[in-house]
Amino acid sequence: MFFSPRAAAPACAAALSLISAAFAQSRSSYDDFLSFGVVSVPEYDGSADEQIVPLIFGQMRFGGARYVAIEGTGVRINVVDDQNWSLGPSVNIGFGRNDDVDNDIIALLEEIDTAIELGGFVSHAWTGIGHPSGVFSLGMGASRDIAGAHDGWQANLTAGYGRNMGDRLRVDGTVGLAVMGENIADTYFSVSSADALASGLGPYEAASGVRDYNASLAVIYQLSDRWSAVGYTSYRRLTGDAADSPIVDQEGDPNQIIAAFGLGYAF
Repeated sequence: MFFSPRAAAPACAAALSLISAAFAQSRSSYDDFLSFGVVSVPEYDGSADEQIVPLIFGQMRFGGARYVAIEGTGVRINVVDDQNWSLGPSVNIGFGRNDDVDNDIIALLEEIDTAIELGGFVSHAWTGIGHPSGVFSLGMGASRDIAGAHDGWQANLTAGYGRNMGDRLRVDGTVGLAVMGENIADTYFSVSSADALASGLGPYEAASGVRDYNASLAVIYQLSDRWSAVGYTSYRRLTGDAADSPIVDQEGDPNQIIAAFGLGYAF
């Protein structure tokens, strides 16, 4: 899509899935929508430096409740024709880390190639919770790199709730956690002996486990029959071996914030 190679792509994909769901709930009179905007993201996972990049997201239905969701660098396909269940494959481009980052120490580390993360997702929604427009949902997803960038797996669990706040405004929020496998931990958070010699950081070996806890909020304001303004923010707290890595603890920040704004068109 329109992301810089330094964008924190996995985080953005998770963020945009919430925006897509909120937008779909707010515009029930239309099947499809497409949105463009900008997003502020960390340069890489654990970075203290932000960058602003353009983004695109949308959703197109094909037969009943089935849909294809475009979420920045990722795509999800719901193959279930059910109003409450969603299930299907997903693919995401996970951009790595190169020597073009703002942090001069991290720029000396071995570069990380672009990953192609293939996986799937499942979620269930309960409607009419707390309000006629209220939706409570539980979901999970998992993926594995098939391009050889990290050859690892990752998974996430989310719980969300959203409802209309009047005729034009909808608010949706989620809480969740992300788990990483050994290979992802090693690729993104370990410091090899060669990296330590080049950068001055201490050697470090990261292990699998919970990668972060997170919370997010999406706000959709209907400007007209077809146009809406979209706002989004999320907070991720890196934890465990990810947070203890010198890449994060010494040169980065375990507090990861994403903020996005865009305009959406329903059709």
